[in-house]
Amino acid sequence: MKRIAKGITLAVFMAFTIVGFAQQREISPEQKEAIKAQREADLATLNMSDTQRKQFDEISERYMKQFKEIHRGSLAQEEKRAEAKRLTEAQNKEMKAVLNNDQYNKYLELQKKRRKQMMRKRRAY
Repeated sequence: MKRIAKGITLAVFMAFTIVGFAQQREISPEQKEAIKAQREADLATLNMSDTQRKQFDEISERYMKQFKEIHRGSLAQEEKRAEAKRLTEAQNKEMKAVLNNDQYNKYLELQKKRRKQMMRKRRAY
């Protein structure tokens, strides 16, 4: 009987540990630096003017806040996905107004590349 109780206690403890670990998705300072370096390299390929870069950063920051709100919100997964898609389309529309055709096409290619990378990482979890 004691053995069963210990087994159940251990199983419950492990379940809470696993759930807690899965919910903890903080990134390390090294990961933040790598992301920042990759972003700068990506943006360099767009060859934007200073004015374009300022507008690009403002748009990106505004939408990033909205994406974080969606992620942290209480919507169902499918609703989150639909809202994120809507935001992406709105952001792309604003970016198209800031970038020339060549820059915009490169921007879309980079966006697609990052999305694929993100999906690969999610599948690894």
